[in-house]
Amino acid sequence: MLLKSLLRADWRSGDLRLLLAALFLSVFVVTAFSAFSERLQILLVGQGQQFLAADQVLSSTKAVDEAWLDQADDFDLQQARYLLFQSMLYVHDEPKLISVKAVDDGYPLRGQLQYRVQPGLTESAAHGPQVGEVWVDARLFELLDLTIGEQVAIGDADFIVAAELIAEPDRGLSLFSLGPRVLMHHQDVAKTQAVQLGSRVHYRYLFAGNPQQLAEFREQLTPLLGDSQRWMDLDQSQPTAAGIIDNAQLVFKLASSIIIILASIALAMASQRFSQRHQHQVAILKTLGLTSQAISKLYIQLLLLCAIPTVLIAVLLAWLAQTLVLQAIADHLALALPELSFMPFVLGILTALISLAAFTMPALWQLKSTSALLILQNTQSAFRQFSLKSMVLLFLGLLLLLRLYSQTWLFSVLLLTGLAALVLVLLLPSQALLKRLIRLPLPLTARSGMALSNIRRHLHVHAIQLAIFSLSLGLFVLMLAVQHQLFAQWQKQMPEQAPNYFLINVSPQALPEIQQWMADSSIKAETFYPMIQGRLSKINDKPVQDHYSRDELQKAGVNRELNLSWSDSLPEGNTVTQGMWLSGKAMDNKVSVEAKLAEALNIQVGDRLSFTIETREVIAVVSSLRELTWDSMRPNFFVLLGKQQLADFPTTYITSFWLAEAQKNQVSSLVKQWPTAILIDLDTVIRQIRQMVDYVGLAFQLVLFFVILASLMVLMITVQASLAERRNENAILRALGAEKRLITGSLLIEFTLVGALSGVLASVIAQVVLLVLQAFVLHMPLQLQMGLWPIAPILGALLVGFAGFYSARQVTQVSPLVLLRQ
Repeated sequence: MLLKSLLRADWRSGDLRLLLAALFLSVFVVTAFSAFSERLQILLVGQGQQFLAADQVLSSTKAVDEAWLDQADDFDLQQARYLLFQSMLYVHDEPKLISVKAVDDGYPLRGQLQYRVQPGLTESAAHGPQVGEVWVDARLFELLDLTIGEQVAIGDADFIVAAELIAEPDRGLSLFSLGPRVLMHHQDVAKTQAVQLGSRVHYRYLFAGNPQQLAEFREQLTPLLGDSQRWMDLDQSQPTAAGIIDNAQLVFKLASSIIIILASIALAMASQRFSQRHQHQVAILKTLGLTSQAISKLYIQLLLLCAIPTVLIAVLLAWLAQTLVLQAIADHLALALPELSFMPFVLGILTALISLAAFTMPALWQLKSTSALLILQNTQSAFRQFSLKSMVLLFLGLLLLLRLYSQTWLFSVLLLTGLAALVLVLLLPSQALLKRLIRLPLPLTARSGMALSNIRRHLHVHAIQLAIFSLSLGLFVLMLAVQHQLFAQWQKQMPEQAPNYFLINVSPQALPEIQQWMADSSIKAETFYPMIQGRLSKINDKPVQDHYSRDELQKAGVNRELNLSWSDSLPEGNTVTQGMWLSGKAMDNKVSVEAKLAEALNIQVGDRLSFTIETREVIAVVSSLRELTWDSMRPNFFVLLGKQQLADFPTTYITSFWLAEAQKNQVSSLVKQWPTAILIDLDTVIRQIRQMVDYVGLAFQLVLFFVILASLMVLMITVQASLAERRNENAILRALGAEKRLITGSLLIEFTLVGALSGVLASVIAQVVLLVLQAFVLHMPLQLQMGLWPIAPILGALLVGFAGFYSARQVTQVSPLVLLRQ
């Protein structure tokens, strides 16, 4: 009976509703965002895996042992295969060198093929051509005057042209070994007689399935791989897509951790407010004979009675909200919505349990020590809101929540310690800013004068509020800045006129003619770079195989032949990080190495590298290390040697260039005049990358919504808690004749000023943290985001000012006589 009466009274007073609202939002935000982040990352990774047409790809220059594929069946993995080779396509007895891709019925495992049967109508399919049919690259239709249904010959076999091939999901995977593409069925390879002993053929084996089983299969197979066999993943095949996904996952992880912290702080503050408001009630219960233990039990029962349905409703609504949002994204991506694990819901329930134990129970535990004599007093007893014990429990509770979410102790400790230190550091400038504000010679009205007087009287409380406000707003602005920074970088690396064609296999004899043709056609190409293939064989006269495992060499990308080149000037998009860039004769017997490759193999400036080119050995000393912009769609090279060292080797040239849609009819003229040169259309790859950037942008907007929701929750509870202390002051002012408009206006000005000041501090915080992230996490050039500085002060003034105005209305709506009697 007592429990029911207590529940009814607390619900009417609003204190219990505030605590449960904080708990609800805490569980809802954590569960919804955890589920949202988990499934969104799967969607983004799935979108990224379309660049591979699989989850993992095994590349080989010869057919692999079928027993290996049987092992993949044991791991319950999906499989597909295709092979690449060059052959001659005959149309009306006219030959054309092509790249043939022979795929089985399972290809692609991820993504879809795009083809066209009717002019102007592009269709998608989850499989390639049927036996006896071919899909022909769109460029060949114009070049060879092909029509759908026409018969063509490849090797000794005839085929029917069934469709115009528009796009393959993994077209960029074998970028520099392709000419105009013809897609055929895997079973048709034998009858072409085009693949013979000694033919240059690339075999690709595609796998997809459970990530853990896939990792176990790869680990089991890796020791069996030969020198000509390697795993291909997204990092190697499409570094742009991999970089987008990695940075997006990093920011999602950071954002979700921030939301957990903000929601937990809000719950702790609401619990403190609830307990403080119930001191007189506890004193009354003690005068009625209840013991401290009975009172503790009563409040715990009250809390659990309300918390359990609150948590269940929060979890249910979280599931519904993230499902609706992600279903819309999945439909937009044309991907199936991935299954949701139980982990977000487990995390939500654990969040509730840990929050109640670490943030709410300590505050309720203090109630049992309330003296019964408090009933005779007109004020509340000192309530230790910031006691050492409660702060330690808050820190430990947050640390445990972050560990559960991030699965990393180091990340959890660093993030939480950094934020705690930031709050403590902010207390001093917060108090100094407020002191400076109240001393400014401002033109005063009755409202503004009362507002400054309130700030002066509650200076310590406002300093704490200012620190919390500035931290919350700073985190929001930081997320906004990171989004802006990432997109600015991606757009800079992928501008609207990024090269959309690669031209390779240009002979030295054809080079001057092609350069002149491009100049006459108003086509601006990147630099033509020579390209020679060679293998890194020794580092400081020691064979690389003696010091690095096959897996380490594969990760470094040197377990195969490298494309070597030379350049008289530092290539565009290259930055020297160590040593000095040399040119001309100074580069003789020298080599410049890509920085990440050097880091993977511990190569330093001054080391001696040996390269095997054909049957000869070339030795060079490392003169510099370079960082490259791999996703610039320009030719890039791990290794640049001196021109003199490569002068005696057969050379072809490579370049890239941009063509507007209206100029693309000139492509056929280029191919017809120089048939040995290979032209590669990158439009599909560029569209995929830009599409992924757009999807990540959409996800960022949703992330920012969750961050500001949690921040606003902290702001509202903080403002509510501070205004509760002023009820008596406002009652006296109203009893002395002060109007409601005066009190409401003064509180609005007061909190607007505090919000604006918190925004100033937030901008400073966000800028400092952003510089740290740029330097050590996102690996971007340091750059100030001055355009974001006004956002936090304006947002702070609006949000905090509105919260103060809304709360002030509640204070002034209560009769001063009632407040004075209380």
